[in-house]
Amino acid sequence: MSRVGGSHPDDLSRCASEDEFLDKLTIALKNQRPATRAGGYYGAIIGDVRKGGVYSSYQADLIVRMPRQELLTVLIKEQHNVASNGMDYPLRLPRIMHEYVVLWVRREVARALSRKGPAVPSAVAYRCVRNW
Repeated sequence: MSRVGGSHPDDLSRCASEDEFLDKLTIALKNQRPATRAGGYYGAIIGDVRKGGVYSSYQADLIVRMPRQELLTVLIKEQHNVASNGMDYPLRLPRIMHEYVVLWVRREVARALSRKGPAVPSAVAYRCVRNW
């Protein structure tokens, strides 16, 4: 589907490179984080890609780029109605028929900012996170 006047610059399906895609996807996830209450969940559903003989596992890239202490779980689920299922490929490798549900839990702000000592007052913690 084409938009009048061209594609939107935030449309991740139109990225010029894999690096641009990962950078924009990371920004999207990091924007979910402050919108999530402490103890709440944020995440992504994402699949792997094999293109030009290169296999990319984007869930692995996201795990490295996001707060390690907030990773909650990685679920692997079957991917249905895959468009590439009707195509013939010269590779003998199995088709990619799965995707990942990657979930993080927003830890309490005070605990994330200070592991030792008294809890940080919520107004101070908010200012710190807002400028993060």
